[in-house]
Amino acid sequence: MAFTVNPVPLNVIIAAHEVVVANHGSGRDPFMAIAAALAKKHDHNDLANAVMRLRALAEIVKETNRSSWVMTLRGKDYKLINDPESILNAAREPHRIKS
Repeated sequence: MAFTVNPVPLNVIIAAHEVVVANHGSGRDPFMAIAAALAKKHDHNDLANAVMRLRALAEIVKETNRSSWVMTLRGKDYKLINDPESILNAAREPHRIKS
């Protein structure tokens, strides 16, 4: 069975990503952190879809060996997405999840 993850407004996926970055390393579940921080400002369906889209983008980055995404900081490699087009595509391109 598969279902489609609806597109989300760009401002929602950016806000959700900012929450994930701010909570990185805290041990909090990203979905719960996003819900707690943004539930009063954004539609809950948009937030759920943003989480699924960010998770999909994270998997792509994790599995892809694009050196343009890798930055070394203080002796540790980090994968960063600083390409606005990637974020825009994550928010709007068709996305299906198989369960």
